[in-house]
Parts: sequence; structure tokens; C-alpha cells
Amino acid sequence: MNKVYIAGKITGLNYLETFKKFLLAEQRLHRLGFEVVNPMKVVKDPNADWLKAMRICIKKMVEHCDAIYLLHDWEDSRGARLEYQIANELKFKLLTDQDLQVIENINASKN
Repeated sequence: MNKVYIAGKITGLNYLETFKKFLLAEQRLHRLGFEVVNPMKVVKDPNADWLKAMRICIKKMVEHCDAIYLLHDWEDSRGARLEYQIANELKFKLLTDQDLQVIENINASKN
């Protein structure tokens, strides 16, 4: 089973709305059978500065994951672009909404 890191825009957005966006992604990935690392839960302090948060998240991603799920807004985030670059260099499996839709369609056709 792949352990997936969720990458997307966090900085500059409303904390509660962003937490919900990442939580919905986490729940979707769980339903598809993935273990998930949600950066909104990894960084315990919502007021942590960007550098501190990135160090925590990248360490967790590199040590525990072998796949990265890119939320629709990942390209608008300096941190998510960095996470993508690291994941790509480390040969992580890259997942997008399209990939998850394919998995969901396959699972639906089995039922």
C-alpha cells in the first residue's frame, strides 16, 4: 500500500477552510485504500512560520511516503512546488484528481 503525502496551497488561505480541503482529500484517499500524511495535521501549530512548517512536512514526507497527491491548487504554492520537486526526484508515485477518479471508476465497476 502506498503512503501518500497531500500537497497543496496552505499559506495565505483561511485556516479552517484549508484544513477542511486537506481533510476531504485525506478521507478520499483513505476510502481508496491509501495511508495518508496530511500536512495540516503534521504541523501542530497553525501559526508556525513557513520555514518551520516546511522542514517538518518535508521530513515527514521523505521518511514515510512513497507517493504524493497534488491538490488542484498545488502549483500556486511555493511549498507544494518544492514538495513536488523533491517527490519527483525521489521517484514517488504522483497522484492527481484524474488518477483518483480512474481508481474510483475501477472500484465502482467491480461492485
